[in-house]
Parts: sequence; C-alpha cells; structure tokens
Amino acid sequence: MTVTYSSVVATAKYWTFIRLLFMWKGSVYRLVWFEFLVFVGIYSVLSVTYRFILSATLKRYFELLCIYCGQYNETVPVAFVLGFYVSLIVQRWWEQFLALPWPDRLALFITAFCHGNAERPTRIRRNIVRYINLSYCIALRAISSRARLRFPTEEHLVTAGLMTQEELDIYRSTQPSEYTLYFVPLVWALDMVTKAREEGYIRFDRAVEILTNEITSFRSKLGTIFAYDWVNPPLVYTQTVTIAVYGYFGTCLLAWQYLDPSKEYEGHDVDIYVPIFGLLRFFFYIGWLKVAESLINPFGEDVDDFEIEYLIERNLQVGRKLGVARPKHGTNP
Repeated sequence: MTVTYSSVVATAKYWTFIRLLFMWKGSVYRLVWFEFLVFVGIYSVLSVTYRFILSATLKRYFELLCIYCGQYNETVPVAFVLGFYVSLIVQRWWEQFLALPWPDRLALFITAFCHGNAERPTRIRRNIVRYINLSYCIALRAISSRARLRFPTEEHLVTAGLMTQEELDIYRSTQPSEYTLYFVPLVWALDMVTKAREEGYIRFDRAVEILTNEITSFRSKLGTIFAYDWVNPPLVYTQTVTIAVYGYFGTCLLAWQYLDPSKEYEGHDVDIYVPIFGLLRFFFYIGWLKVAESLINPFGEDVDDFEIEYLIERNLQVGRKLGVARPKHGTNP
C-alpha cells in the first residue's frame, strides 16, 4: 500500500516536515533498522574485543588493520555508484506508474458514441468496458503478486463477473501455455465496436476510429508494463551496487574503530567510543539502497508498491458506472 502524506504537508509550517520524521509506516527507519542493529552489534563486539580481550601483540595487528582500512575504504565510489542506481530505479518506478492504462477515456467514448438505452446497445457498451477490464486483470495477474492474490486462478475471473464460462473456454483455446495473451479480450472489444457500427448504434466511422485507437492504445500500455517486467535493470548493475555498499561498510567496521590515543596514530587523537558521523553515513547510504530495493519491482507487496487491488476495484467501478447506461438527451444538468 502506497503511503500518502500530501495532506500532512499541504501547508508548510515550522513543524510540518518534522512530523514526517516520526511516521513509521513507509519510513526509512522501517527499512534499515535490522541492518543498523547488526552493524552496531558487530562494531561493538570488535570494539570490546580490542579494548579488553586482545593481547598487546594482537592489538598492534588489529590497529594496523584498522589504519589500513581507514586509508583505502574511501576509494570505493559508493555515493557515485549508488546515486546513479537509485536515480535509475526511481525513474523506472515512476514511468511504470505512468504506463498503467486507465479505462476512463474509453468508457466515456463508448458511452458517447454507442447510442440507445435498449438491451442490445447497453449490452454492447457493458461488454466492451468489461473486456477492457478483463484484459487489464489478465495482464496484471501475470506480473503482480497482488493481482494473483485477488484472482488466484482464471476461474476467479469468471466468479468476479469479468468473463463468462464460455468466454473462458474460448480464451483457453487460443491461449498457448507459455504466453499470456492478455490482448484477446481487446480483440473481442474491437469486434463489438464493429458490430455496433454495422447495427447502427455507432453512427459515424470517425467514432469507430476513435474507439479503435483507444483500444489499441490500451493494449500498447499493457505491453509497456509487460516490457518493464520482462527487461529488468541489469543484474550485474544491481549486484555491483549491493556489493559496493555492503563491502564498503564491512571495511568501515574496522576503519571507524577508535584506537588507543596514547599510541598517537594519525587521526586517532580522541576516543569517543561511538562513531556518530559514521553511523549517520551508514543510515543514509543503506536507506538510499533500500529505496532502490523497495521500488525495483512496484508490482509486489512492499509498502510503496502500487495498490493493484485498489486499481482493479476502481476500474471495475468505473466500468459499471460509465459503460452501462447512456443518459437521455436533455436529462443532464
């Protein structure tokens, strides 16, 4: 479920954005707390071991190792690599949302162009919008775990009233087992548009052209969503960023250790036990990485993934409201 907070920040006051820092659901704290505690725990164990357990000789080796890690761990371009990666993922996440099709335009057009309130034109309007939503649900079932929870099997599409048993049999007869032919209901919708024109319920060829363009545009957007699901960010890129971030903080467990000030190592004049600014850096970088991890596939069940169940129910309601009855002339306000 996407966490919305636009109403909270509608008016910019002194405490408005401070309030956001105390939100837990969808927060960065919720994403990084486990890694943060693990990091602090390992750091504390190493620090206690160095201070109270190691012999003088082992302390010397430990100090040399910490100094070595401190000299070279900053050569890892974590901010550079992570920044480009997160930018790619966030841009891709937003483009996928923009690519999601909406049935509203088509429902409005079919209501305007398909005349008559008798049973036949009403059924045509209803079926066209139903086929559009059916195509939408079939496509999302293939790429979204939330949609599969809503419709675990194709029979659930029949139960939900999106298709009849006869239509399911026809769909299965044209459906190869290795592909999802989500556009088959769109072919049925185009056929209904043609029949409506032949029977005179759609009076102009231009209206047929507009409806055809809307249906094919709907198919194109579903195809775009499939393309995003099929072509992911390169695995090597994801692996490189993940290894760079966790490898960097692995060396920081040693590089950020406070050494004995009496030995006068460069940069170790003070011993305050806790690397405050280092922990802040860990919080920022890991939080940055978690943003990408939670958004890389927005059709899952993370907090900031798309609300697929809501979109499905919303589109079904739009179809029922807009695609059924056509208001009579003069009855509009």
